Amino acid sequence: MKAAVNITIQEAQILQSYPSTFTFAGNKGKQGLQIGNAVPPLLAEAILDALWAPATPPIPCEQHAPHANPHPLADPNRITQ
Repeated sequence: MKAAVNITIQEAQILQSYPSTFTFAGNKGKQGLQIGNAVPPLLAEAILDALWAPATPPIPCEQHAPHANPHPLADPNRITQ
């Protein structure tokens, strides 16, 4: 049985989609923590692209129509004492 081999900081950096020109501060342990705790750049880009994509208008249907009698606490004009 072969012994497990740890990956290098550079390999972890590549696996997490960081550019090869990006540098991490600190010793190897701190660099590993930074890489492991960060959101990979390509994942962050995909999330932001999805959030910033033009929203399509919702398709109206009865299930999502406003209620005829909304909950009284939902009324912004309600009087509280």
